[in-house]
Amino acid sequence: MTLLAIVPRVIWLSLVSIARSLRANWGLGLVALGISFVLWTIIVTEQNPPLTGAYNNLIRVEPVSVPPNLDVLKELEPVVVRITAPLDVWKQISMDTFRATVDLTGLGSGEHQVPVHVESRDRRVQVNEVLPGMVKVELDTLLRQAIPVKVNVQQGPPFGYSAGEPRTAVAQAAIIGPEQLVSSVDAVVADVNLSTSRTDLRQTVRLVPRTTRGYEVTGVTVEPASVLVEVPVKREVNFQAMAVVAEVVSSPPPGFWLSRVVVRPTAVTVVGPADVLQPLGFLKTQPVDITGLTAPAVRQVPVALPEGVSVVGQSTIEVELTVSPVRGSVQLRVAPRLEGLASGRQVVNETLSLTVTVSGEGPALLDLTPDRVTATLDLRGLEAGTHRLEPRVQVPPSLKVESVTPQQVAITLR
Repeated sequence: MTLLAIVPRVIWLSLVSIARSLRANWGLGLVALGISFVLWTIIVTEQNPPLTGAYNNLIRVEPVSVPPNLDVLKELEPVVVRITAPLDVWKQISMDTFRATVDLTGLGSGEHQVPVHVESRDRRVQVNEVLPGMVKVELDTLLRQAIPVKVNVQQGPPFGYSAGEPRTAVAQAAIIGPEQLVSSVDAVVADVNLSTSRTDLRQTVRLVPRTTRGYEVTGVTVEPASVLVEVPVKREVNFQAMAVVAEVVSSPPPGFWLSRVVVRPTAVTVVGPADVLQPLGFLKTQPVDITGLTAPAVRQVPVALPEGVSVVGQSTIEVELTVSPVRGSVQLRVAPRLEGLASGRQVVNETLSLTVTVSGEGPALLDLTPDRVTATLDLRGLEAGTHRLEPRVQVPPSLKVESVTPQQVAITLR
């Protein structure tokens, strides 16, 4: 049988003994009570034994008793501790359980190796060792210096708004700290962001000490720590509905012409500075190139916007283009062919020539050559003499004969 199984019975018997002893003998009763307490301690220790080990989280070291005319130049090296604590307490330990300090009483300017003292705020936790046991402390002359306050606008107001000159409640702030750090501060900066500001900004902002290159200086105190910043914000743009026209560049192929242009939508709402919008009568699209276009087409084209102007909503315009063939006419010199000349007959005319006017669509007219126009004179059954004949002219199906000159041709046969 184990000790844990025996002890509860022993405790019970001890308590019974205590009750009897208290009646008969106070001295024996106290002895029995002491025995019970020892047995109870044994039980607790076996169930929740103490554990010794390193608490490896870094503990910040705090300087105390800093001489009044000096200040700590750099943050002190953190430490770790070896401790002893009951097993169930280990789960509750945090960095706040400990306070690590170095006592700077009587030290002067310069570097010092100072012992670290760590105490536990929980009496159940015993600190056995501090690593490292000594830390380097650099002390420098405590300096207080007035530095100009500047406002840094990290991001300007939304489009269409402008910001005026920032104002602060104070022109200077005091920088307090080690002389080496204070001397590196060029300005105390209040950072403001106007990206969502459409009205005057009035905001309390933290003051940040910075070097000439804009780096933040840590290890110093700023008084006041924050400042009220006011930045006037005003609206600079107007809204206006403007018509849109398509900017068509180049030309369709020969024989075609741009017969129709439709834009959708016909107008857009734009926002921009009044002095830019006022002279504009309308807006154009980005150039639309119709080189080689021989059939209707639809193009999606952005609006061409002046600098500082933007479209409210969709900025793409649909441009519908209709290209049609050009209708016209051409004149060709054509020599008629003679058909049906009787055997033994002869045409006396030296030359025969017709002027044929043909109309149609441009592409077909461009392809038309004299050899594709046929004119014939029918001489069948004609005797010797002079005859006036009407020529028969044929052209490609897509074209039309408008006129033939002369309408009748005098033919002399012998």
